Order: sequence, then structure tokens, then C-alpha cells
Amino acid sequence: MANGPLATLMVYVTATGGAIGTFNNAGGGTYKGQYSWPVNPQNITVRSSLGGSASATVSLK
Repeated sequence: MANGPLATLMVYVTATGGAIGTFNNAGGGTYKGQYSWPVNPQNITVRSSLGGSASATVSLK
């Protein structure tokens, strides 16, 4: 996934495409985010403003 210094990473519910939030650039190629959501989305998709994307299963804490 493209994650250059100008990338914006958006998080979506994979099944619905609903936007959850944005990962913040923490420097050094690292992005972080923590979100509250009313139900477990099961899977999320992260999309980069530079064109890349990746999906993952959600782990609850």
C-alpha cells in the first residue's frame, strides 16, 4: 500500500463501504487510529489517497 508522507489513509467498513475514520500519520511510515463503532464491522478496508488498499479482520479489545 502506498504510504508516502502525503498519503491520507481512510478506514471503511468492508461490507457497506461506510466511512469509519482516518488514520493519522505518526511519522516514520507509521499510521495510527483508534475508533469507537456501535457494532463490530467484522472486516475493514483501508484506502490510501495514493491508490493502494488493504482489508483485514477486526480484533476486538
